[in-house]
Amino acid sequence: MELKPIPTEITNKIAKQLGLTFVPEKEAEGNVCMANSNEVRPEFREIFSTIDLLDYIYAALHSPTNQEKNKEIANSDYIKISFPKDTKTFWESVALGSKVRQKHLVDNPIDENYFTEFTVDGAYIVVKQSF
Repeated sequence: MELKPIPTEITNKIAKQLGLTFVPEKEAEGNVCMANSNEVRPEFREIFSTIDLLDYIYAALHSPTNQEKNKEIANSDYIKISFPKDTKTFWESVALGSKVRQKHLVDNPIDENYFTEFTVDGAYIVVKQSF
């Protein structure tokens, strides 16, 4: 499945509102310019990327406030997500959304504290399902 790029009018509107520059992909971390590094405090960052928007959307979708607003349209194909108000709110949401997104990944490096425990020897392969 090929992903379509985010419409330019949306990224331009968000960029203007936040006073940031949109770049589709972040460059690999390096030591040429620290201004856009993840180590820099969010309020000093100058760019945002597609992954930042994805993380913002993840946070918005999992926000209790947003879920309450969208209850009546939950069965439709569209959900309303507000544009970020300011950079502080945007970057806080990006950080939270990133954690949620990474928790949904199969190879999640964040959570090593599993609550499952296998006490039987073997390869842990499901051969026959039973309920």
